[in-house]
Amino acid sequence: MTKATIAAIPLALAVGLAPARTGAEPAAARVADKQVADTMKQIGDGLDRFVDKMDPQLRRSVIKNERGEVDVKAFLDDLRKSSDAMRNRFEPPRYSANTEVVAFLKQARRLDEAVARNPGRSGADPAWSLVQPELTKLGAAYGIDFSTDPSSWTAPMRTSDDDVKAALKRLEKNADGLRKELEKDVKKDKSIPPAARAGAVAPAVGLASTAKQAASSFDDGQDVSPLVGKLLSSGHEVESLVAGRKLAAPATTMWTGVSDDLGKIAKAYGVTPAPRRD
Repeated sequence: MTKATIAAIPLALAVGLAPARTGAEPAAARVADKQVADTMKQIGDGLDRFVDKMDPQLRRSVIKNERGEVDVKAFLDDLRKSSDAMRNRFEPPRYSANTEVVAFLKQARRLDEAVARNPGRSGADPAWSLVQPELTKLGAAYGIDFSTDPSSWTAPMRTSDDDVKAALKRLEKNADGLRKELEKDVKKDKSIPPAARAGAVAPAVGLASTAKQAASSFDDGQDVSPLVGKLLSSGHEVESLVAGRKLAAPATTMWTGVSDDLGKIAKAYGVTPAPRRD
């Protein structure tokens, strides 16, 4: 196995599929950190209103169910603490708070089920109905369908804005560096006519250009989801180009960085590249 072949492996591993020649699935618009933070605040405020409007007697009661006994006040206090822990973890510097979010949503789902099983009993069903859409939005931002059984939820892997920004910046730098190295390599290749050299490195030029555009747009607060598929498609073309040439460092090192960050960006936008068609 050549160095070039080894260098071509990381992108396929990072995105979980073989290299795609036909492009990537369209990326959905990503929910920004500010939107997530706003949703968390709405949920916290909504929980406070729900608890305030609850039947005081129910709030102080101990309920027996199939899981045993539930001290309602203690449960609500734990839910509030879980909500606070989630929000505090998400505060700047931004962390994704994956663990805290899934723990909170599981607790909130128990309350949601209890309200649904006993309509009107809480005395605050209208207040809860205002919380539900926010819980659904929060779940969606972490790849979770809040309406489903929590046992079916996979571990959320949200990527923060800061991490996406850093990945795009690294990608911009490494993609441009790789372009320069490939241009040098192709220029030395006497088997490629001078007129064909620009075409030979066109995928690398395209990747570098798109990476620069994506990094700049993200900095400006723009939605770069339309560019994600283009980045991945260009990345796979560059992967084939790298695999077909006998490259040494620093080109192989730059490609490894490009591949890793394309994988991070794909994950952040929930994109799975199309499988390779031979």
